[in-house]
Amino acid sequence: FFGGASPAAPASIGTFLDSQSIYDVKREQLLANMAYFENRVQNMSYFKSMKGHPAYTFQDKKLSEYLENNGFILTNFNYPEESTAIMSRIVISSHHLEHDIKLITKAINTYYPG
Repeated sequence: FFGGASPAAPASIGTFLDSQSIYDVKREQLLANMAYFENRVQNMSYFKSMKGHPAYTFQDKKLSEYLENNGFILTNFNYPEESTAIMSRIVISSHHLEHDIKLITKAINTYYPG
């Protein structure tokens, strides 16, 4: 709660504390969306993720292009160094709707059939 030598403004702390129930609801929705994504993808072995973290990484450049060509927004970057292969990432949020997740999982399952 401290930035520099001064504490946060009381109004900011009050707002943060008063909004805890919103954070709780959004966290539950995020966890539900992650579970829905993981249950709908037919083969999660193509993806790497950390339990409880809503990012799913993969290194299949053609899948990345396929998803982007079908209207999905991904992040692509060289990691851990610029000279290494491109890593792509799908990020699930609490704002995604069930329909959004159905669309991307259908595209993934079409690309990697059963």
